[in-house]
Amino acid sequence: MTTRAAVIEGLIQEKYVQREGRELKPTWKAFRLLLALHHFGVTEITSPELTGDWEHKLKLMESGKLQREVFMDHIEQVTRDLVERIKNGEIPDEVYAIVEAPCPKCGGVVQENYRKFQCQKCEFSLYKVSAGREWSPEEVAELITKRFVGPLTGFRSRMGKPFSAGIRLNNELKIEFDFGQIRLEEELANPPDFTTQESLGPCPRCKSNVFEYGTVYVCEKAVGAERSCEFRSGKMILQQPIERAQMQKLLATGRTDLFTRFISKKGRPFKAYLAKTAEGKVGFEFEPRKVKVGEPAPAAATKTAAAPKSRRGAAAPATAPAAPAAPPAKRSKATTKPTRSAAPKAAPKAAAKPKGKAA
Repeated sequence: MTTRAAVIEGLIQEKYVQREGRELKPTWKAFRLLLALHHFGVTEITSPELTGDWEHKLKLMESGKLQREVFMDHIEQVTRDLVERIKNGEIPDEVYAIVEAPCPKCGGVVQENYRKFQCQKCEFSLYKVSAGREWSPEEVAELITKRFVGPLTGFRSRMGKPFSAGIRLNNELKIEFDFGQIRLEEELANPPDFTTQESLGPCPRCKSNVFEYGTVYVCEKAVGAERSCEFRSGKMILQQPIERAQMQKLLATGRTDLFTRFISKKGRPFKAYLAKTAEGKVGFEFEPRKVKVGEPAPAAATKTAAAPKSRRGAAAPATAPAAPAAPPAKRSKATTKPTRSAAPKAAPKAAAKPKGKAA
């Protein structure tokens, strides 16, 4: 008999659920399956009553009140009926949403189906799932309209690790991940125009203006051909979204409000502020440790949040808080014994001559 643990492992292997710490969460594939079964009229397979009925019949078999052949015939008939309904079932178009943005290729209507967002006039389409994350119609509309959306959370790598990224729609109408990396060639070819944007505040390094640019907040002097500054800070740091209002507060006052959902490299959540450092960077500032009775109050620890990587990597990855310095070791009282001077041993006595008789 299949155990509960084996069933769970099978669901994970088939990507119907995924582990997140100690929790099991359903994936887009599980929700798609439930949607299909509902519209195919196959509701009993998702019902607890079916499991209860089969458990009852197994008990009857165990007590000899039901023949095994009768139970297996019932299972076979139910399976044939379910497969037939699924093969011939259809999901009505009314179930699927229409994207509120015209097709970027022909201007037609883009509508959701079971697997894609598909234009109704041309071949343009976007798969509904990318890197384990399902798109919403609103996100697709923003992507088509602005050619960029994000940063978004909920993506998973091939190794199963969660990550965040922005999504771009390139000139070939294909999606690309944007991790906030510095695109020198793109910036030189198409320098950003910040004239229509409102500045978030002064740059911590050079006092120029800071603006939104893709997945990062960037100094206006840190882009283009004549770059003279390096300030960039991600809109997503360790899976924690950094809203515009918080970046404005950081630039104005030197510190944000307390964020509660930073996720460390080991998958553990932690709390921290974002604060300006003396070098003009963005760093973590941690709440003071709760002081026990009789202990001196420790100072708040600050750690620098790294700038966005030039290659693949989440924007502004961070490190764990620095461990407090260990107190100086106490000197143990040495129990020194007085050193005895090694006195020279007396020379051995000369061997006595054997007494002989006088001749």
